[in-house]
Amino acid sequence: MGTFTGTRVLRLERTHIPRLIDRLTDARIRAAKPKASAYKLTDGDGLTLLVSEAGTKLWRVRYRHLGRESMLGLGEYPTVSLSAAREKRDEVRRQLANGVNPAGAADTFKAIAEEWLGKQPFSPKTLEKAQWTFNDLLYPGRAHARGCRRSGAGRLREIRRQ
Repeated sequence: MGTFTGTRVLRLERTHIPRLIDRLTDARIRAAKPKASAYKLTDGDGLTLLVSEAGTKLWRVRYRHLGRESMLGLGEYPTVSLSAAREKRDEVRRQLANGVNPAGAADTFKAIAEEWLGKQPFSPKTLEKAQWTFNDLLYPGRAHARGCRRSGAGRLREIRRQ
């Protein structure tokens, strides 16, 4: 809440209001020419075509997973056609509905921890104890937490090298 010259200004909560968007067509994509700066053509449901200054046309899809917004590249037009990009977008939506991160889970805490565990020269009994510790004590709250969120990508590479 805030005030503006004595009048209360209400901050409205963000709600999803669907916008009417013209769906892309092959003719509209072919007619898209490069400009001074990159721009996007929107197809809907997070699918966009990024037209760069150099004239390359790249498919991207925006999505949210575990509260974080992400973007996934789907390929370059015309190698990936409009219909193929829409199919890939729908596949991303299906994966999200099943609770799977479409970009892969290569940098989640669990994936990094299991990768690290696999590289350790533990005896079978010690490895079993370590796996129990990770499964029962660490993973329940952190299995899907992003590994590089707090420490940076450089730290993630360092952990993987160990």
